Amino acid sequence: MKIHIQKNSISALFASLIIMSVLAACNTNNQKASDNSSAKILNEKTATTNKDTILYALTDQLLSAMEAKDYTKVSSFFHPVSGVRFSPYTYIDTLANITLTKESFIEHLKKQTKISWGSFNGSGEDIFMTVEQYFNRFVYNANYLKESQKSLNKIIGKGNTLNNIGIIYKDCDFIECYIPGVDKNLDGMDWCSLRLVYKKHQGQYFLAGLVHDQWTI
Repeated sequence: MKIHIQKNSISALFASLIIMSVLAACNTNNQKASDNSSAKILNEKTATTNKDTILYALTDQLLSAMEAKDYTKVSSFFHPVSGVRFSPYTYIDTLANITLTKESFIEHLKKQTKISWGSFNGSGEDIFMTVEQYFNRFVYNANYLKESQKSLNKIIGKGNTLNNIGIIYKDCDFIECYIPGVDKNLDGMDWCSLRLVYKKHQGQYFLAGLVHDQWTI
């Protein structure tokens, strides 16, 4: 009888050890799964942060080149396949708004040729300008480098014209550079914005669009 009790005790002890080992293994696996999940979230946050940092840095470089009127440097950011579409107003007209590759942009710049960029709001007259004239009027028309509010994939300046940037550039990112109006007589309607659209190519971001915005009639 005594031996039987000892055997049962040993069996019970052995069973308890097995159960404890299984529970410990489960806890370890759960901890690993939790660690992996946290790592995944951390990587996603890091990736997002890196994209933000890259696009803001690219924007500052582009704006610096524009301020210096270094258009050759500006063209070095052009998307190598699609080039850059130039939109003088927030509604992006894929038929009227001209698209230039780096090469054609440089050619027009050197020859100082006047080309059609679309039409003026209100009058409907043709925007017939050189590259530099267009940049002065519809790209870097204000100190966007130092005086603008910047946002990633968020519209700040809102006028009375349809904004279709999310439709035309649905697979892209953009940074808006917004300068609020200062003329009290105009009730703030003298605001302006420049939106720089970026598209990835072989793992790198390139400029794919320049969208100027302002109050229109």
